[in-house]
Amino acid sequence: LDIDIDKLSTFKDKYVPIYHRENWLNIKGSNATGHLYFSKVNFYFMDKFIPIQDIFQSIPTNIDSLLIKVDNHYLKATYWLDSLYALKQISNPFFLALKKEFRVAFYWETVGECLKRTNSPKFTNPSKKKAYQDLISKIYRNYPVSQESMGQGMHDTGYLIDYVLEDRKRFYGKVDLYNESIEDEDFHDVAPEKWRKFLRGNGIYANLIAQPEKYDYEEIVTKFKSQYPDSEWIPHLERVLALRRKPKEQPKDNAIHFIDSLQKSQNLQQLFQNELKGKKLYVDFWATWCAPCKAEFRYYNEIHAQLEKLGIQSLFISIDDTKDKEKWKKVINATNLAGYHTLASEKLQDDILAKIFDNKTISIPMYLLVDEQGNIIVKDAPRPSGGSMLIAEIKKAFNIKE
Repeated sequence: LDIDIDKLSTFKDKYVPIYHRENWLNIKGSNATGHLYFSKVNFYFMDKFIPIQDIFQSIPTNIDSLLIKVDNHYLKATYWLDSLYALKQISNPFFLALKKEFRVAFYWETVGECLKRTNSPKFTNPSKKKAYQDLISKIYRNYPVSQESMGQGMHDTGYLIDYVLEDRKRFYGKVDLYNESIEDEDFHDVAPEKWRKFLRGNGIYANLIAQPEKYDYEEIVTKFKSQYPDSEWIPHLERVLALRRKPKEQPKDNAIHFIDSLQKSQNLQQLFQNELKGKKLYVDFWATWCAPCKAEFRYYNEIHAQLEKLGIQSLFISIDDTKDKEKWKKVINATNLAGYHTLASEKLQDDILAKIFDNKTISIPMYLLVDEQGNIIVKDAPRPSGGSMLIAEIKKAFNIKE
């Protein structure tokens, strides 16, 4: 696929970096070198930003020193960008847009790590908790959400949302940061005024995609439309609601298979060989609390026939807590998610952590391709939303000729 950067319609299109895999996309025009280098850093976008978790191994006694470490990571990650700019290989607007993208991504990741700790019931030391809260406050003072360029980048929404969540806690007392109800119409009232409409629409849309069974979206969207009749989110919300109103196609008999791996499969090899022996698998690691995971489910409708034609079976491995078994089954049935399903036991999760994630952190969604012998032949396979790119990867991995 050829893309000429100079022919893209908007300023934002021209200066938001394009990322791609291998050689399927040919980028031409202004800043093509910058787009290509950005892709070579790593195909998967979030992996481009050096994991901030590394610097949280010890509790900070001085928030300034921790922030310096974050900034040093940022400088290291963008050194190639500085070099290209010095060599006049990229324009000033592209340089500034991408530097800002990395900065927001690093700060958002840092804020997220702080929030995970300060809101964990296991984290009880008040002085340490205050250190993390002070770090969050300093980040948002140094890099405010009110700046004019905020909202143009890929990580800006997350950075804004965490600002809203933290301020609600500060002004209204403790809130459940990761389970705030979108039915709360005043949820974004602490955001800068110009972002309230955007964040409200974004929150409804994200939940509509990721948690379609949770709310009465017809009522919520009607209220949103009356409150913000000129919102850019309205056509997107109406499109998804229209699809939801259509009668759902019921899965074929036995299209959803539940595998009880809690007792039988203590590791991936046992699962692949005992339960699914002789099958070529597309493996999807997910959880009911993972919004990006569930957002991918709708794309299975588009690729199901192609997977079936290629002899590929879908295996969904959930890392939910086993006490949430009924919730796990409810999501599967509500989304008509055809394929094999298993809820990973603690031992199976330990094996997944070791074999797939090198004993670091289980990061989902994650996808694998597994051959008939139970061998993992592709780690980090394309997502279902990758469509033709995923199908091409499957054909290549399994050497399928058509």
